Amino acid sequence: MTDESDAKPAAQVELDAQVKPGAQVKPAAKHKKSNALLNVMIAISAIAMIGALGLIAYPTFSDWWNRMHQSYAVAGYVEQTKDMSGAERKAMLKAAHEYNERLAANGDRWHMTDAQKREYDETLDVTGTGIMGYVTIPRIKVKLPVYHGTSDGVLQIAAGHLAGTSLPVGGATTHAVVSGHTGLPSARLLTGLDELKKGDTFAFHVLDQTYTYKVDQISVVLPSEISSWFNAHAFEGIYEVMSKAGYDIVPYIVWTQDDLDAFFQNLPGNRNVDAVIEASFDFDEAKKQVLGDLTIPVVGMNAPSTHGLDAGVAIDDEASMATIVRFLKSLGHKTLAYIEQPINTTPFVCSDRLRKKGFSEASQACGYADEDIIVMPSLSHIDARSEQDIYSGIVAQLLSAPKQPTAICVSVDAVAAPLLKELRRMGWRVPQDVSLVGFDDDDTATALDLTTMHQDPAEIGRIAARKTLALLNGETLDEPFTVMPTSLVLRGTTERVS
Repeated sequence: MTDESDAKPAAQVELDAQVKPGAQVKPAAKHKKSNALLNVMIAISAIAMIGALGLIAYPTFSDWWNRMHQSYAVAGYVEQTKDMSGAERKAMLKAAHEYNERLAANGDRWHMTDAQKREYDETLDVTGTGIMGYVTIPRIKVKLPVYHGTSDGVLQIAAGHLAGTSLPVGGATTHAVVSGHTGLPSARLLTGLDELKKGDTFAFHVLDQTYTYKVDQISVVLPSEISSWFNAHAFEGIYEVMSKAGYDIVPYIVWTQDDLDAFFQNLPGNRNVDAVIEASFDFDEAKKQVLGDLTIPVVGMNAPSTHGLDAGVAIDDEASMATIVRFLKSLGHKTLAYIEQPINTTPFVCSDRLRKKGFSEASQACGYADEDIIVMPSLSHIDARSEQDIYSGIVAQLLSAPKQPTAICVSVDAVAAPLLKELRRMGWRVPQDVSLVGFDDDDTATALDLTTMHQDPAEIGRIAARKTLALLNGETLDEPFTVMPTSLVLRGTTERVS
């Protein structure tokens, strides 16, 4: 949910044993064992039934428990607010507005220092528990506390305010983002949010103020994708630029081919969209034609083709991976392995394909023979296997190869952590026995001391947003399509072959 700048404060099982009258029933000795067995079976059945009933009842109980927690949290917040003096509430509200003003002037709001994080956590923390207020949505009967931050612990029980966006206290040019789960078995939370219609209202209650808003746009975001490293940081960059210009950003996450088809079906007639920024898609010719026929700007991020786009910004995945191969060649490595994302559930990840192509072509150019190269492709589904099983299989294949690799490239840094763990479990030392190189330079790479190819998705998002704004303003771009530089970051997972 996004805070609009023109928002204004508002107001038996029964077991029947039938015995004939007068009859005496005596247990026969020869049946004692079987009767005992029957008793055990009945006991086991009863326990199983209780267990099954417990599983069935768990979601209901858990939701009740969470609702009770939410009610207590909101009630405690309201009570604590009432106990404050008018001057205290006024001072706290003033501090929140001043915080928003400083935030708007912060060019790097998404990467808080420790001092900035403390200031954020302390502003509007009335109860000392992190609650900054609560949100009500009448149509779906929601009353949820809103906490600072969007940690997993918060989002399992309540709504969370996204750090880096404005605090929800109103004001022109402010944009507050509040996140919450839908469809959890343990808590209803924001389930039913997609039932809202244009014109419905929701309200933030902060201290003794109520800020009421009307719904004007609705979009459902799939958290598994929006939280991916590239998408999340690119979105931050887009939001940083577009929000300052007064635009609302509505993510539309495409998970399946049906999602993509539905998006393109509705796109030409969507009059609420001023521009489209797409990330990492390689569209077919029909969809490229749809994009080309639009009268609104269409800007790509890491799109492999410029057809149908008015502008774009990307890295050169093939050239970047080629740089990695040449680097490993210079270290004296004789046999190389390339590992794609082991599980690839979406058909739209074009960067993996380009990096794999760059690896293969660069290997040939560097003089590696076919028997010197091992490529481990993605699986299309995970079945019932654990992550360890998947990576155990990968390492086992590498160990059993006619030529064991002396260096391994992975398509993304996220693959490196479980792979490194499994390599070490099977006795391989990194980098002494095998070197390991990643791609992205995300937080994982720093933690693992991983040699990797650095890219900056936040800056890609910012440049895409600036191009979009320029096109919206009728400007002609001197450089419609920009290729962003990448750089190889050397850390402790690579070394020269002795």
